Amino acid sequence: MRFKIFISLLFGVLAINLFYGACTKSLTTDEPFHLAAGLSYLKTSKFSINPEHPPLIKLLAATIPYFSKKTIPPEGDIKSYFDLIMFIVRSIRLNCAYIDFLTITARIFPILITMFLGFLIYKITKELYGEIGGLSSLFLFCFEPTFLAHGRLLHTDVAASFFYLLYFYALYKVCLRPSLFYFFLLSTVLGLSLITKFSMLILVPIHFLVMTFMPFKREWRKFWPALPLMVFIPWLIVCAGYFFKISRVSGEELGLVARWLSLPERTLQFIRYIPIYLPPDFIRGIDLVWEHNHVGHWAYLLGRYSKMGWWYYFPLAFCLKESIPILIYFFSGLIYCLLDLRRDKKGLFIILPILYYSIFAFGSHINIGIRHYLPVFPFLIIGSGGLCSFLIQKKSYWQIFIVLILIWSALETARAFPDYISYFNPIAGGYKKGWKRLSDSNAEWGQDIKILAKFCKKNHINEIEAYCASGWLLPCYGIKFRFFSPLREIYLKKWGRETVSFIEGHPSSEGKNSPYLAIGSSFLIIPPQTAMPEISASEAQIIEKKLLLFQKRRPVAVIGKTIFLFRKE
Repeated sequence: MRFKIFISLLFGVLAINLFYGACTKSLTTDEPFHLAAGLSYLKTSKFSINPEHPPLIKLLAATIPYFSKKTIPPEGDIKSYFDLIMFIVRSIRLNCAYIDFLTITARIFPILITMFLGFLIYKITKELYGEIGGLSSLFLFCFEPTFLAHGRLLHTDVAASFFYLLYFYALYKVCLRPSLFYFFLLSTVLGLSLITKFSMLILVPIHFLVMTFMPFKREWRKFWPALPLMVFIPWLIVCAGYFFKISRVSGEELGLVARWLSLPERTLQFIRYIPIYLPPDFIRGIDLVWEHNHVGHWAYLLGRYSKMGWWYYFPLAFCLKESIPILIYFFSGLIYCLLDLRRDKKGLFIILPILYYSIFAFGSHINIGIRHYLPVFPFLIIGSGGLCSFLIQKKSYWQIFIVLILIWSALETARAFPDYISYFNPIAGGYKKGWKRLSDSNAEWGQDIKILAKFCKKNHINEIEAYCASGWLLPCYGIKFRFFSPLREIYLKKWGRETVSFIEGHPSSEGKNSPYLAIGSSFLIIPPQTAMPEISASEAQIIEKKLLLFQKRRPVAVIGKTIFLFRKE
């Protein structure tokens, strides 16, 4: 009974924390894209918007706003990147009157998935290491800052973590006690993971190996009739995720497959005669992700810039973003699992998925946030729970040590509340210096625009220049928004006055500019081309020179620990 009360209390704290953050934090950079895409999918049954992310989470997030009849679904054709930006802005602006309703309802399903992930971590740890281990893991999960930061947002990373863990749990059960149910679960989870995030394609080779060994492994042999279902079920789920908008894979699309796998096209010649049917948008999305990773993405790390990233980006970001007590638990738990392999092979369930995902993550050229490394976190939490269970069974001083570290982690998380996205541990310099080490979704990601608007209203600031993530959302909260002046001049030349006025949310005024400028911490340090690819090198230099004037100045206020408000002279 005491355990049940403690578990209920932890889940209650987690739910309140996530829901409060969803209510108080504004839409981050990627969320308007996902939300507008989901609304468009439900209205048009077309998946041309935001195809580089599969549709499952976007559809779930858009369900309540769409069927509530309060929102106006967007319309328009997308022929260029500029058209996409205008489509996203128009989608949100049409619903400015219900911006809070739209934000909260879109985040309900992501919050539920995070809750399910916490339950799955507790269940697996309890099964492996007992009740104490399960409670310890659940406690760590409820006070882990990265999951608290992203578990309340509309994006695919936490959901991918859930399905990655569930897949390996099903695989563990297949190896331990094979049954038709677990082979069915394995196939179902693979299909759901493929329409959640394209990085989950790394599960396909593992699924293929399971199918290959099925006829030869003695314990699995009697389940060989399930082999066709292990292909059919993931295929069916993928097709259903795209509303069965499928067609026969063309020779051109097979050429894309050859390019992804670095194979000569002649090796796929014989497949041309096999009728394979898949959603074209599924193949297109994979190709966009492959191309994105192939050309790289401008990233920032410890004062350095790189388009191709660094192999050590995620390990370093992990050490800077996680709280010190949780780092102690994670590394100690991993060592415990390695040492325990001589006695019990179940530690492989923890170690192998971490190594497998890390191989791909460390080779990625898209280094824009620790959130992309989230799928390994549940396994680290489970390993930490195993260590706690082992130590608590030892002498009493170990019990005291475990309790103190757990309390430390809870206090550190409480101190960071509710600013978990921009959280940095003391190694990184905390909030004051952490943003100088990492940027993008590690620090300022547009989450404090709503707080900036409240600050402006409280201080009777009606109009503001902004150079920060999601600054264009300010009109939805009743504050007039203008682009950062040098950037505005560039956009006026490129897009024209009418377009700039539409994005700014009010008729263009050529009178006196706002005396205040809000600059996001990420935008203070990253090159302008990182946030706006269409800007030339000479135009970027103009913006950088203007920024230098503010980098050495003291801000009037710091909003939500991510936005610096300056008074222009």
